[in-house]
Amino acid sequence: MAGSYPSWSSTATPQESQQLTEIMTCTSLPTNSDESDDEDDGLDKEALIELVRAYPCIWDIRSHMYKDQQKKKLAWQDIYTKMDQKHEGEKKE
Repeated sequence: MAGSYPSWSSTATPQESQQLTEIMTCTSLPTNSDESDDEDDGLDKEALIELVRAYPCIWDIRSHMYKDQQKKKLAWQDIYTKMDQKHEGEKKE
């Protein structure tokens, strides 16, 4: 799986890289058109989208922060932490 993700992997620690890889693989699109969007994979996709939307440094190429790798790294770490906390909270219910 090495080399299949963008340049953040070269600036991240091994633990951060693993966390970011987990996030990226959880959001992959179905590879088969027969797969249902209704399948519960345990990922709150809408929450993830809202979190990513809150960090233009990740997605907005017009943003002055888009090229700032440190801001991107911190953004992905924050997203991972929030998604993990949300997932842990749902497991307790």
